[in-house]
Amino acid sequence: MRIHNPTALEHRPISRPTSRSIQKWLYGVVIHGLGYGAGLRPAPTKHITLFNFSRRLWQHGKLLMKRSTRLTYIASALVAVTFLAVSLFTLHNDHNWGDDFSMYILHAQNLFCGRDYCSGILMNYSYEEYDPLYATRTRPPLFPLALTPIIAVWGVDLFWLKIPNLLFWMLWVAVMYCILKRMLGKTHAVLLTLVLLFSPWFFRFKQQILTDVLFSLFVAAALLVYMRGLQGRERISARAFGLFVLLATLAALTRPAAHPLILAAILHLSLFERKYLLAGVLAAVWLVINTGGQLIGITDSVSFASYALGSKKFGVLQASWDHAVYTFSLIVLFLAPQYFPPFPILLVVLLALILLGFAVRVRSTAGFGIIEVFSPIYFAMLLAFPYPNGPRYILPIVGFLLAYSLIGLRTGCDFVSRNRWGAHAVTAVLVGTLLYCSAATWKDRGFNGGVLKSPPVQSLAAWVKENVGPDEHFLFRKPRALALLTGRTGLPTPKTPEEVRKICREQGVRWVILSPPWNTGIIKSLRSSSDFRYAWKYPGIHVFEYLLCSRQ
Repeated sequence: MRIHNPTALEHRPISRPTSRSIQKWLYGVVIHGLGYGAGLRPAPTKHITLFNFSRRLWQHGKLLMKRSTRLTYIASALVAVTFLAVSLFTLHNDHNWGDDFSMYILHAQNLFCGRDYCSGILMNYSYEEYDPLYATRTRPPLFPLALTPIIAVWGVDLFWLKIPNLLFWMLWVAVMYCILKRMLGKTHAVLLTLVLLFSPWFFRFKQQILTDVLFSLFVAAALLVYMRGLQGRERISARAFGLFVLLATLAALTRPAAHPLILAAILHLSLFERKYLLAGVLAAVWLVINTGGQLIGITDSVSFASYALGSKKFGVLQASWDHAVYTFSLIVLFLAPQYFPPFPILLVVLLALILLGFAVRVRSTAGFGIIEVFSPIYFAMLLAFPYPNGPRYILPIVGFLLAYSLIGLRTGCDFVSRNRWGAHAVTAVLVGTLLYCSAATWKDRGFNGGVLKSPPVQSLAAWVKENVGPDEHFLFRKPRALALLTGRTGLPTPKTPEEVRKICREQGVRWVILSPPWNTGIIKSLRSSSDFRYAWKYPGIHVFEYLLCSRQ
């Protein structure tokens, strides 16, 4: 009779490996290496077979996943530092023809030098009858205040002025992880956070000096505070309420688009939490903040929002179908900015998944949370805003919309496969998207997007400094950017030759700077006018002098 020796090798035929065992084995090999790096050691293996070896490594991997909270944070920190280093080495001391970034830098210069907050931006003239949006002389002060220390040390150096947005981006991604972990769970939240971190759109957007990232950071932080301290609690924490008000105020002092945040909080407190007193207090505080900012001239959020919602050209009920499709396609452009327009079938599938995930989220949480109230309100504001300007406008809610689409994908796959493949499908989609984002980011490592250092712009700036006096003004399609480069102020170019003549005649504007193809019709009209003459020409730039003003 043969006695079984458990320590001896058993010569059993190796069973035919299945796809599941191969998956376990590959996963175990990776985790095995990480385990040795983390100081863990697997239990001794009794049977040297492929299946048993993979099973042991699979058990070791699960053990490591339970103990690897610190390892996960260390790995995430290393990935973040790597991304930050690559982003820093790919920054350029240049910028595109942007008016908003020029206003922020001019505001920061005024704060540092102790001048009037709005000086040196536009000439004093009521331009609202031509274009109310582009006639504004004021932006909220928080972002310029953040740029002031950099200007104090390095001056107007575009490379250093771009660094704060990189830091704000890292913080925004960290806050988004805390929110997404509540929506998707830890594993999928980590993967989606990495997708957000390596967004190809941001790798290009980091070359611009704008407020969208800082604004999204304050919005996400306010929503996280609301979820933790105000949502679903019988007793509201006064500290959480005060912190939410503070973060909402900081968001309003960063961009005028903070109205949906406070409106969502008021609606959620009154309709779902039944905290009518807190909703009233929040509404009163918000009214005081906006009215005070409007009176002292540090924000134009009231007039800005009223114009966006009550424009003569657009409105809530007049938003075109094309604009709605474009606004929704910003979700795809956030991940693939070089592909526009996206495939229509992709937008339809994405919309269906988002709606399904939204419904599942509402049902699973037994009601509307603050995220479910804020996201539709903010998206409705984007539909009402008539000026398309890329994925930066959808940044505050793009993470939530992607999370809804993943919830919808998991629900649909679970329904088809009877609760077997939903989580695996979400993981596969996230891993594939992450690999694509990493490859696209690396492909765009040489992207610049700037024109201010180009010979035509430098030649124009030198000509304006030499020929336009400190008390003279000009018309140009980007007057704030030219004011930053030259120290001379002007106004945006109107759309018709008649409006150009009217402003030159009434305000004594001497110089008209035009660029095709934006001003082709005005160039033809001024060429044939006896009141104007060619003053200077460079490829792509035409400068006319208003003779009646020069005679005066």
